[in-house]
Amino acid sequence: MADSQQLLQKAREHHQQGQFQEAQQLYLQVLEQSPGHPDALCMLGITHLQSGNPATALPFIEKAVQ
Repeated sequence: MADSQQLLQKAREHHQQGQFQEAQQLYLQVLEQSPGHPDALCMLGITHLQSGNPATALPFIEKAVQ
């Protein structure tokens, strides 16, 4: 299993390429390994915003800010 940093990097690569679903899955894997990881929470929220799902995005972004 890849560590959180490797997963986060791979998620960012997918995110930058506009592959939001793939990125979301990887951000969720980071959160499974490191619950509350602020970067993963924030970026997961942003992918939902970019996918047109602001209501889904908001809880992730709020938790990241906390």
